[in-house]
Amino acid sequence: PARRTMAQLLNPRSLPKVLEQANSGGIATTMLVDHTGTLIAFSGEHAEEEVMRVAAIASNIWRCHGTTAESLPNPGRLAFVHIALEKAQLGVCASSDYMVVCHASVTTPAGHLKARTQAVARQMQPALSQVTRS
Repeated sequence: PARRTMAQLLNPRSLPKVLEQANSGGIATTMLVDHTGTLIAFSGEHAEEEVMRVAAIASNIWRCHGTTAESLPNPGRLAFVHIALEKAQLGVCASSDYMVVCHASVTTPAGHLKARTQAVARQMQPALSQVTRS
């Protein structure tokens, strides 16, 4: 099938509804971010300005760890990054050329955060794999 742009493939109004599915059990906000750190869509209780900062931080950390993983003798594909912050924690998982980032409280179990982040990334993978990066 021909590759399509995000506007053609994904209705921007439906993205927050898909992302919202992860927002429970201590997860406050879920985001879709491209690998440059640009926020594509989000759902949750954080203000957009804060979400944009978190998206940039998550993207930079993902790139640093991804580059390191590729330089190892037996490189593997980076699947998930857990980022512990002073007042929160992040789960980051790649979905095609994009990343799903879940912003959770420090009391959220890391396994729960990982499972929710990866579930949303898996759900979005088929559609996002057909979207071209701009």
